[in-house]
Amino acid sequence: MRRFLLTLLCIAAISAAVFYVVSVPRVRTDIRAVEGIIDLRGADFAGGLYALAGEWEFYWDRFCTPEELRAQGGENNPNLPTLDSALVHVPGSWHGAGFYRLGHGTYRLTVLIPEANGLTIYVPEIRSASAVWVNDRKIHGAGRVGTDRDEEIPRPKNGIYDLRADNGCAPLSEMEIVVQVSSYDRFFGGIRNNFHIGADSMLLRWAVGRWASAASLAGAFLVIGLYHFMLWLFQRPRYSVYLMFAIHCAVEGVRFLIEKDSVVQYLADESRYMPY
Repeated sequence: MRRFLLTLLCIAAISAAVFYVVSVPRVRTDIRAVEGIIDLRGADFAGGLYALAGEWEFYWDRFCTPEELRAQGGENNPNLPTLDSALVHVPGSWHGAGFYRLGHGTYRLTVLIPEANGLTIYVPEIRSASAVWVNDRKIHGAGRVGTDRDEEIPRPKNGIYDLRADNGCAPLSEMEIVVQVSSYDRFFGGIRNNFHIGADSMLLRWAVGRWASAASLAGAFLVIGLYHFMLWLFQRPRYSVYLMFAIHCAVEGVRFLIEKDSVVQYLADESRYMPY
């Protein structure tokens, strides 16, 4: 029985690995954002996805809307105050850019894309709470952002959002992404996972592959935990180490389902795939 279970687990692990390698599209990271702008006008979206990594604008200790960011002072609006901004690396913690571990702020990135496009955007899990706008429209909300621990409601989750023109959206040539983030219940806040953009089918295959991989690992932990629980159940009391290991495996399996790309939260969210 033991040999059969171990063989079954090996086959499942190898199958999951092969599935992930073969079916998941490649993520391109060779084009990066510089000073808050990433130029994807020459990108080959038929060949893979693109991570929106690099330098994003960041406004510490402020929740800015897209309208406020466009209306701030400068050559076009000399009578309005100019908001203080910094450039921070995404993905990464804002603490790495010199800000406090706990706090809140607003990110902004301008994405230049081909005008004839049919794209989808993946919003990653952002801890603890976040709100995301694309070209003035709020497409994603996770919990409630706040200026302190009492106001914030943490609920990290991810989502996939459709930007295709046949859903009523005109073809875009420029996309402005604005992200409000607050983190008062976890250290090292910020956007610590990449946004991704790509064709509908490519992005869905990539996301499903990641979730399937996480679910496979969770299943392996749970099966191993169940196996050692049965060993403890039918063995003498001195083998209580089996019970401890079974509990550990069960906890790790549940943690994978809850935390790894928020598999459970994604499946439970009815608005996870909606037109922009």
